[in-house]
Amino acid sequence: MSLDFHKLQDKRVFYILAGTLVILLVLFVTLLNRQKKLKEEAIQSQNQNNTTDQAPVSFPIPQTQFAGYTLSAELPSIPTSVKLSDLKTSYTTGEALDLATNMGFTNPIVDEGVNIILVTSNEEEQQTMLNINKKNGNWLFVSEKGVASTGSDPTTAANSFLKKIGFMDDSLVMAATYTRESYPDVTFVEFHRSWEKLGLPYLNPLGVLNLDETENLTDLKLGYLEKAAPDDPDVTSSSDGYTGKVRPNGFNTITVAVNNSNNTILNATSNIKVLSKSQSKSGAETLKTPEEAFEEMKSGKVSFSMVKPTGEGTVDVASVFPNSLAASQNAEVSEVILTYLDELGQTSQNSLYPYYLFRGTATLDSGYDAQFVQTVPAVKQINTLGIFAQNSEPTVFPGQGSTLQYGTFNWLSPAPNPKVGLACAGLTQIFQFPNGAYIGWYPNTKPRTWYYVPPPGETVDQARIDEVKTTLRWEAAKACKGSLADPDICGFDQATTSFDTACYFAGATSPIIYVYSKTTKQIQVNLPKDFITYTDPPASTENSWDFTFTPDNNLIFSNGLIKSKLYYEYDKKVFNSEFDKLKNNNRAFLTEKSKLTEFVNSISKKAGLNVSEKAGLMIELTRETKKLSSANLKIGLLDREIIDKILPVSITPQPKTNHRFFLYVTEADPNEQLTSPNIEKLKRVDDMMIELGVLGF
Repeated sequence: MSLDFHKLQDKRVFYILAGTLVILLVLFVTLLNRQKKLKEEAIQSQNQNNTTDQAPVSFPIPQTQFAGYTLSAELPSIPTSVKLSDLKTSYTTGEALDLATNMGFTNPIVDEGVNIILVTSNEEEQQTMLNINKKNGNWLFVSEKGVASTGSDPTTAANSFLKKIGFMDDSLVMAATYTRESYPDVTFVEFHRSWEKLGLPYLNPLGVLNLDETENLTDLKLGYLEKAAPDDPDVTSSSDGYTGKVRPNGFNTITVAVNNSNNTILNATSNIKVLSKSQSKSGAETLKTPEEAFEEMKSGKVSFSMVKPTGEGTVDVASVFPNSLAASQNAEVSEVILTYLDELGQTSQNSLYPYYLFRGTATLDSGYDAQFVQTVPAVKQINTLGIFAQNSEPTVFPGQGSTLQYGTFNWLSPAPNPKVGLACAGLTQIFQFPNGAYIGWYPNTKPRTWYYVPPPGETVDQARIDEVKTTLRWEAAKACKGSLADPDICGFDQATTSFDTACYFAGATSPIIYVYSKTTKQIQVNLPKDFITYTDPPASTENSWDFTFTPDNNLIFSNGLIKSKLYYEYDKKVFNSEFDKLKNNNRAFLTEKSKLTEFVNSISKKAGLNVSEKAGLMIELTRETKKLSSANLKIGLLDREIIDKILPVSITPQPKTNHRFFLYVTEADPNEQLTSPNIEKLKRVDDMMIELGVLGF
């Protein structure tokens, strides 16, 4: 069976295939049938490097609104000279044919799709394919048996291949080699454009945002992989020390797969930006000072701005960023660097000019602690600079993993709420409904079981499930049309396909823990298992924090992180058995939502809360009441016995007193007859823990 794209008379079919590179690649290599493992590597590379016509699920990026800034960073110096480069931004069929010829295609056939150019060569014993993205120049090369090289080992073979095709310029360097368990006879050679030869670091701002709080910009180097990078056990060895981890190849990378037995080139992928013209300029004459850039940032003149929570787990994005706004009264800038930036994928980057990148932390008005990254163009006079639109909406992908993180390439969406023994964060092939709900399945499991994740606040009953299954049948059919990669996508049968609501997301709520002591001590705080959805700071070990407490109220963790309090969120479903009782309880406060501040002031005074605790209670109560539509609120006290039974939290060593002050809030009938409960004043001692929480329903 052969694949001849010249014979495709229906161009509509071709454009569908060309616009969906992953499907195209699967089709091609399936026909080859002898390069299955290389197919998987190519799919992985193209998922990262190419934009297809099938739009993934997307979520709005919050607008950043900081009222003020505190600069606590050492400012960078301006270099003597700086390199400014224009980038190649368009590719023609002729250029694709030239590249394919240099790669060794003997009978090339060229077809052009909406955003890609495809070159194939189908000889009797050798089939090859080259795919080029016409806008950003990313390319993929696959050969059935490999093309010859002049190298004597994988490294020299990869070098000779890139020189032959004209991609080995002066600033490109071999950075690492690695192997994969699934490709035992292949060595992967990874190239990056050298920071030293460019003159400045070359960063992706999303990758910077994804750094751990304890990682500094000074830690970064060419090919650096952040601590939070996902595991990839398939990587069995790597010369740069990242064995068992995903490769740092999301941008500025060419990877060449070399057959160890004969040094032929089997596969190559590139997302390197091609420099069409470069010139060196005087740094002092060309660049703004860091002080000038800081003033521009303070006035809102940033080219890119993004914020993420500092914790770990699943969070309700609407709670973190109400009205899609990341607002803070003050942001502390802890690091500033002069750097080149990679594009974010939503625009075509046409130049490589320096930026000032500002990194820091802020406490959002929503109560969450957050990290932020903002950039300001460093060049005084900009002519053709491709600038990121401020607070624009890049493509966002639903990825595997339970952590809300902005990855170097993908922003992982908040994962479904986990259930005991069920890691719903591993859902794949996610389809989104117009109301914000989504559905998906687990990879590599048969028969297919679908999981429904409704939007917060939706009540799921059998009627709703039936409706979802009907919608799913059409969504799945639409999404899988023409796919040979996974025919089961099309195999959804409303009557027989398994369907589960185990990932039902009922929403999360949160307590804050304050620790007080007059002595330095080692402390461990243990949280309940199974239904904790988010922790800030991230847990030291599973469901526990380990830290050193100092009398100045600092919680110092082993990785150097310093916090003043602990924060966690839990799945409020654990209190389902209590909701009816609380709803019917007549010992509660009746207040108007518009008078919430007065209520918090009053109850904080009665309970003996300090200023920080009162502010925390106000944030928690405000967050929960925003989810309620009624103007009238019923607010009561949760019994300590119920809290300890349903939400057990322990601290070692045990403090002299351990207060757990939890309120519940729900909608109220203004004519409801309620009796205000007694509020006992917290007994403050030198050694104590206070936990404040609000349960809304």
